[in-house]
Amino acid sequence: MMKSILAAGVSLLTLTAVAEAKTVGHVAAGVNYVDWDEDLFGGKNVDWWQFNFEGAAAFDLTDTWNVQFDTAFNSDRVSSDVFGGKNVAFDTWRAGSQLFWRDPTQGMVGLEVAYQSMDIQYSIDGILVALRGEYYASDAFTVGGSIAYDTFDAGPVSFDTFTGTLFGTYYLNEKTGLTLTGKYGQTDFDVASTNIDSWSLGANVEYLFQNNMSLGGGLSYRSTDVESTDLSRLTVGLNLKVYFGTEGSLANQHRTGSLAPTRSEMGLPFFGGI
Repeated sequence: MMKSILAAGVSLLTLTAVAEAKTVGHVAAGVNYVDWDEDLFGGKNVDWWQFNFEGAAAFDLTDTWNVQFDTAFNSDRVSSDVFGGKNVAFDTWRAGSQLFWRDPTQGMVGLEVAYQSMDIQYSIDGILVALRGEYYASDAFTVGGSIAYDTFDAGPVSFDTFTGTLFGTYYLNEKTGLTLTGKYGQTDFDVASTNIDSWSLGANVEYLFQNNMSLGGGLSYRSTDVESTDLSRLTVGLNLKVYFGTEGSLANQHRTGSLAPTRSEMGLPFFGGI
């Protein structure tokens, strides 16, 4: 846990240093409530909350090329009779960088690399590599997607995940955007050739209630297939986001600001949010 806190602190200091150079960026914090299929815990009562934070800062290399540094942290807090009524914590964090080309009138394409760590009684470290892109179909509509690869090594056990993401954002007006997202992921463990398949569908509304501050609300459904067992979860969340270095409509904030870090569709229950 201490290792994760120290590393996250270093990442935040890096973001602060870049922000002082008058770059564009954002910070965001949110909370989610997760309702898992009762079969996961044998029908016993479970309270599952997620608390998350992310920050990013990007600066121009040229008129269209940009480099970004970002960090994200997610803490799952679980209380259940399964654990004798005790609270159990699963923490994940990442520190990454992105290189991307973007024209605010056309679209974006980029490469993302990040170091990741899970703290589940002991630390599991890994790497994420992703290709991502967006097409600005009109002033009111954006479509995009990404392909990501994660690899984790936990001593005698290692696992890899491929994730595909597609999304579309429709801007109802200058302050409001509706985003629909679909994801599919496959996680392969080297132990007993175990495979986990996951897919999810989500919807999120973001409202820019000040020039540089927005409030978002989201809902997502996720299904996970572990061998012959199907598990499902429903996640509801709220998110507060602050933009810096950008101005104008919500669409303009998205098309000229920093990028949100990529989230994997890992089959593990403690990883990821909405």
